[in-house]
Amino acid sequence: MKRNRKKFERDRKISPETREEAMTVKNRASALLLILLLGAAPALLPLPAAAEAEAYTLTDAGAHDLFTNRADGYRLYVDKLMQYRDLTQDEISYLHKLILSNINQIDYLMQETARALSVLTNYTAIISEPHVKKTKIKRIQLVPLDENSVVLMLITDSKTIKNLVVNIQEAPDYEELQKYTEALNKLLAGRAIEEINESAARELIRDFRVERRVLAPLLSAIIDTVQTEDDVTIYTSGVKNILGFPEFSNIEKAKAIFQTLEEKKLLITLLGGESSENVRIVIGTENTIAQLQDCSIVKANYKLDGSTFGSIGVIGPTRMDYMQAASMLNGIINIINNTLKAIAGG
Repeated sequence: MKRNRKKFERDRKISPETREEAMTVKNRASALLLILLLGAAPALLPLPAAAEAEAYTLTDAGAHDLFTNRADGYRLYVDKLMQYRDLTQDEISYLHKLILSNINQIDYLMQETARALSVLTNYTAIISEPHVKKTKIKRIQLVPLDENSVVLMLITDSKTIKNLVVNIQEAPDYEELQKYTEALNKLLAGRAIEEINESAARELIRDFRVERRVLAPLLSAIIDTVQTEDDVTIYTSGVKNILGFPEFSNIEKAKAIFQTLEEKKLLITLLGGESSENVRIVIGTENTIAQLQDCSIVKANYKLDGSTFGSIGVIGPTRMDYMQAASMLNGIINIINNTLKAIAGG
């Protein structure tokens, strides 16, 4: 059957010709993508070969339902059809040189990797710095301030000294606080934040006979202070690339995305999560961050000794070139993982 391709590209509605051709294809994915890529505005996705998907006959109603939810088509493509491509030798050499020459300057390495990823994919890149720093408590000192507050002085192994006021109703006097100071130091000195938990609180109450009403705000203040010391750094690059896509030509929509990309906590949430897959793809409304539900995120964790070391991701429109983004991310992750393993003597 002959097709007028320009007509398909110009007409956003599913024409009878498109529906008829889709229904003659012997697999679900090809039929769906014919509708998505020909019956609607052209996407960045390549039309996959028919032999790569399972057999399926598309009805008129099914064609309409699938067309109205393009995210289903992209998910089907990603899960059933997409294959990673091998990086070219030039790409591998470029990334190897970038990573190896900056591995001892982590902050610069992350900035340059984000920049390279945004250039190679034409999307927005986000990277979290390796979370290798685990601050440990060196010493704690408590001093009464008034009847309802105490000064907590916290010294860490990085020689940082933090002073903060902790509100405690009917705060203990100086002599009583010395008991808490001694107890906290015996139990927490030399420990990282991950080791300060409910079990540690119970141990303090049991062995040192301290009051929970006094202990709870003190432990909370200590944990918050050490968490700040261990805070993760986020790097972004290519944020303006978003403006190159017509989906984000609306000023309000683009503004909401830009504001989200400035929110560190949201970006940490966006990159977060463990998975058995090397690369994870979140499409449109699968994303829990409302402001980014018109986007897709391709992300991965780089690891050392099986533990997550940091995360990398790219953000683009839902019609993004998933194969290019995922392949590039997979290549970068493999190079970083192998480099870290070699440095660690693995």
